[in-house]
Amino acid sequence: MKRRPIIFSLCYLAILGLFTAWILLDQFVIVRRIAVDQTPPAVTTDSVITDEPTTDESSTTAAPIETVITDRSYICNEFSIVITEERYLGTTVQVAEIKLTSPDQLKTAFADNTYGRNVKDTVQNTAEAVDAVFAINGDYYGYRKTGFVIRNGVLYRDSVYSDTQEAVIIWKDGSISSVFEKDVKAEDLVAQGAMHVLSFGPTLIADGEIVVTADDEVDRNKKSNPRTAIGMIEPLHYIIVVSDGRLDNERGLSVLELARFFSQHGCSFAYNLDGGGSATMVFMGEVLNYPTSKGDYKEREVSDIVYIGKP
Repeated sequence: MKRRPIIFSLCYLAILGLFTAWILLDQFVIVRRIAVDQTPPAVTTDSVITDEPTTDESSTTAAPIETVITDRSYICNEFSIVITEERYLGTTVQVAEIKLTSPDQLKTAFADNTYGRNVKDTVQNTAEAVDAVFAINGDYYGYRKTGFVIRNGVLYRDSVYSDTQEAVIIWKDGSISSVFEKDVKAEDLVAQGAMHVLSFGPTLIADGEIVVTADDEVDRNKKSNPRTAIGMIEPLHYIIVVSDGRLDNERGLSVLELARFFSQHGCSFAYNLDGGGSATMVFMGEVLNYPTSKGDYKEREVSDIVYIGKP
């Protein structure tokens, strides 16, 4: 009679172990490629985005400039990218100032050109696949099952991550803003002209004001860490930052410190993307920062990138 409870306990533990193993495999290992319609929908006429670039045929066409490429800059007729390295609060920060002539030059790409769960590659490899001049890691959408995903005007996922989750929106006019996912429908954002929507956060600066504090930082961002973030001075003029961290001589930044950094660079808006071991900046095929995994150099495989392609 005493053996029956022991058998039941062993069976329960075995089932619990199998269930836990399945959850871990589904979260981190099992690749799920999801087929979607990748045709961008037409933007409705009642779009909230009304200030579109216009072409004045009578205006004088600017004379073409000579393309100049260095180990930290790329200047051509279509865009300019100038990258500097700064030391801020005991942390090395890569700072890319980007000026575009067209909003469609700011793009996103999936690892292996595929949307799905656990479809991953390094930023360097994904950047090479799309012939990118410049690239950073995105929001690592594949790590979660929820949170808005809109890329290049196509809606891939419309589920809300949480009531406090903020998504960043890159609009078709080159402006950037953010919104709480619970307050909108993803399909409406597409109809209004959203080209890319990434779900991570928090928003650092809005309307020129720092909107995070040391007290209200979410748990995952309280510590000083490597960071990736995007800021806007004005539409088509961006500051993109990747900072080091988790090393003896690289303390990393909190989100409040990151917000202050963007404010010092004149940004009217800034948003925090996936950081930590994901934080990576690639320029002309080379990784500029020091991606870390437990203190060792290692570029993490992620789901997606934000990039500028070759003209």
